[in-house]
Amino acid sequence: MINLILVLLLFCCTNSIKNPIIKSDPTQAYADQLKDQINNFVFLSKEMKLDQNCVETKWESCDAIPMGSASGLILSADSKSIIVLTAAHFCVNDTMPYGYPQITPTVLGVANDSPRELNILAMDVDNDLCLLSGIKYKEENFDPIKLAPNLPKIGEKVYSVSAPNAISGPGIRLVFDGAYGGCTNTYCMFTVPATFGSSGGGIYDKDGHLLSIVMAVTVGFENVVISPTHESLVNFISTIDESINIY
Repeated sequence: MINLILVLLLFCCTNSIKNPIIKSDPTQAYADQLKDQINNFVFLSKEMKLDQNCVETKWESCDAIPMGSASGLILSADSKSIIVLTAAHFCVNDTMPYGYPQITPTVLGVANDSPRELNILAMDVDNDLCLLSGIKYKEENFDPIKLAPNLPKIGEKVYSVSAPNAISGPGIRLVFDGAYGGCTNTYCMFTVPATFGSSGGGIYDKDGHLLSIVMAVTVGFENVVISPTHESLVNFISTIDESINIY
């Protein structure tokens, strides 16, 4: 019964509205305490081109159906690629409207204020976790995000970096704070503001270590975030790390 009530209260935080990216000053510095967490933020969006043979040019764009936006973070990077963590419900293919061919959506990730196409590496749908990869440009530098060694005490401060309602753009990083609320065997709770588009945003402890990601929020009181457990996050990353060497 409790699980049923929880399902009725939750809604996923993937934004389905294509909002314009707000332009701002790209030269702003980041706070030292959360420098890596802010620098490694990724704004995610996906769309489906109606004509797969269409080639976008400076003068002509291809018709596409926007399929939503989300938030994410760069777990690690090497000289040529980045590994991005986000929510699985963003990565799962959406069903095209009746009459359209079923097309795999294009996923774009804006990191360091630069867009790039991302490819799905692995998903854990049950725990709402997804890893993607994309190119890393030569001038970029991303330090790895460390996983929290322990859960905080209930009431301890936490931080989240996300793009609610697709609010993102050059020089803009939205940082929210709240508190750790505890975990069950299947999910954790945090008092951090979130809404559509916040899904996949990293949640960090006071030392900047990754605790979990935004998965869903309660309807009518969007300050209670539901997240995958820290244990499921660690297990997911550890399993993939054995194959592709994330860290």
